[in-house]
Amino acid sequence: MCRTTSKKWFFFFDGDDVSPSARDRKAKPERQPDRDEREVFLKRKSEMASALGVSGRWRLYMLVQFYNVSKIYPNGVKALDDISLKIDRGEFIFLVGQSGAGKSTITKLLIREEIPTRGQIFIASRSIVRMKRSQVPKMRRSMGMVFQDFKLLENKTVFENISFAMEVIGAPDKEIVKRVPEVIQMVGLKGKEDRFPGELSGGEQQRVGIARALINRPLLLIADEPTGNLDQKTSEGIMELLFDINRKGTTVVMATHALDLVRAARKRVLVLEKGRLASDNPPGEF
Repeated sequence: MCRTTSKKWFFFFDGDDVSPSARDRKAKPERQPDRDEREVFLKRKSEMASALGVSGRWRLYMLVQFYNVSKIYPNGVKALDDISLKIDRGEFIFLVGQSGAGKSTITKLLIREEIPTRGQIFIASRSIVRMKRSQVPKMRRSMGMVFQDFKLLENKTVFENISFAMEVIGAPDKEIVKRVPEVIQMVGLKGKEDRFPGELSGGEQQRVGIARALINRPLLLIADEPTGNLDQKTSEGIMELLFDINRKGTTVVMATHALDLVRAARKRVLVLEKGRLASDNPPGEF
């Protein structure tokens, strides 16, 4: 049985009292996931434990930790300089800063597209820096990625673009046929399953990208400038969709230049300057 006086651990075993106090619950009113949503979340949590090598019956608490992380590229550019940060499960985090501040490098490190020059990165208490290359694809199944330029397959329909993410991990056809329409409806694209990307607006294409990122029920959703190519009204619609996804239990890390959207959201904000963490602003204080 794990015990600690700290409020933040990588995981707790069943039986530990980690529930928030009544005062905390009152201070942060939020819609709770219904039974079906919670069951899906617990299933994905168990799958992520397996992918990361965490054994036993557990509940994720701290999901991500960067510990003194620096990244220097072969050309000598120092993208990150001694970054330390922690992200709890269920949080919504904004990464902001000027171009070249290190936002995209952090997102690449999270999915292990890059590895740090120095320091450690832990997800659910396991170092992904030391992780074997053969284990990375399985780890990524518990993550979803949303891109600024959508990265859709132009020769595939909306349905096919989304289902492709399930096909590559070997999901059975029966599960694909059931799951894809659910996600299409969730992102507001019902009736456009047979459209090709070229027949969609920019906002609709980004919704396809979000649906593709959600299709395997990730615990962590990473969005790199998801509203960068969209107008204000469309951007607000995409943000509402991301907030809804977060309310259902998915941790969201979003890199963005859109400070007006960030201020309106009143979420936790990490400010990067020249590769360093300049400030870590609690919800509502940016």
